[in-house]
Amino acid sequence: MPSHWSRVQPNTKKTLICENCGKSFERQPWHIKRVKHYFCCQICAGEWVSEHRTKHGKNNGHYNTITVPCAGCGAPVSKAESLIMRRNHNVYCPNCTHLARKGRPGFYVGYPKEFSQALRTKIRRRDKQTCQLCGQHRDNAGTLHVHHIDYNKHNSDPLNLISLCRVCHGKTQFGHEHWTNLLQELMKARFPN
Repeated sequence: MPSHWSRVQPNTKKTLICENCGKSFERQPWHIKRVKHYFCCQICAGEWVSEHRTKHGKNNGHYNTITVPCAGCGAPVSKAESLIMRRNHNVYCPNCTHLARKGRPGFYVGYPKEFSQALRTKIRRRDKQTCQLCGQHRDNAGTLHVHHIDYNKHNSDPLNLISLCRVCHGKTQFGHEHWTNLLQELMKARFPN
């Protein structure tokens, strides 16, 4: 009995014209459905994109560039407004960024020594290995993250730390004021003293 692979497959390729160089080439129908513009090679695609896809005006990511003081030294720094808002106005000039990467005193590099694995394990046990927002247990949620409620990485007070699943911890990265107030109220309800 012959295999179905032994049959000669019909040629279903369609002939197209490259939008960059005008050369004709063939592509499968499934490929034609997936893309809007057709190119014979990656070089033609790159040339076309660099010429036609420049973003002007509001489509440009740096359309609303504003100047704010550097969080390290106070020098003026010009960045996109969306970036400044995402970082809660904590943007640095190139010099301060360089110093922070070298680990100079006064610049945040990482977590302090007090925020140890032992402390994080203690917080997870205190919270009974469950996310304190959605209630998922560690078995269902995976590894629990220990979150700083006031977003101050150097405040390792156990009442400032809470266990969150990966999804809920991701939610807390935006709207810091809202989450700080909500989580502080939650902790006051759990630990009234």
